[in-house]
Amino acid sequence: MASHDNRFAAPSRLSPAPSALALGAIAFGAALAGCGGGYGNKDSSGNGLAYSAFRQGQSHVPVVVTGSISKDLGIETGARGRFQDFLLHLTGGPSHGLTVRVNADITRSQPLQFKTGQTATVSGYYVYNADGGMINDVLPDPSRPSNTGYVKFQNDGDPANGGTAH
Repeated sequence: MASHDNRFAAPSRLSPAPSALALGAIAFGAALAGCGGGYGNKDSSGNGLAYSAFRQGQSHVPVVVTGSISKDLGIETGARGRFQDFLLHLTGGPSHGLTVRVNADITRSQPLQFKTGQTATVSGYYVYNADGGMINDVLPDPSRPSNTGYVKFQNDGDPANGGTAH
């Protein structure tokens, strides 16, 4: 009698149903995907994703956030290049009033021109710290081809900020 190869036989019993934990993980992943925090999304829904990362102590979370510049922290030059930092107070309900530090790489560009109170949209990676966190891997020009983020200031009418004088 010839032996029968069972490698392709139908399973003798049905696979168990997915656990509640597995279903919860799938639902959480779908919710994060719908938050709009990834690169290319220019609305403020990523503010909630930044807040969730802060509450959970997570880092290296790609976000696109919008807020009001609350403080210019100046320019620092070091071994890794030249960086300009500012505090951004995130707007909208999902952000719960979180303020983050934005670390913009200006090594190959002019310093950023902005005013306290001006609205900015920032794309980069959220990094947790107890003070609200930081957004890294930010470049000043959103049209610059790269895999990193950007900072874009809302036109406030000031020519120094990309606006037009009235």
